[in-house]
Amino acid sequence: MNICLSNLTISSKIRGRIALLSLRWQMKSKKEYRVLIINGF
Repeated sequence: MNICLSNLTISSKIRGRIALLSLRWQMKSKKEYRVLIINGF
């Protein structure tokens, strides 16, 4: 039970980190996309 609990916390931390990275990447890609649109028109 204790091992399972620690595993859960570790997985949630990893999940949170992945979510943060993906969010940051989305923001960056959106900015680049906006710049591309502005430069295109």
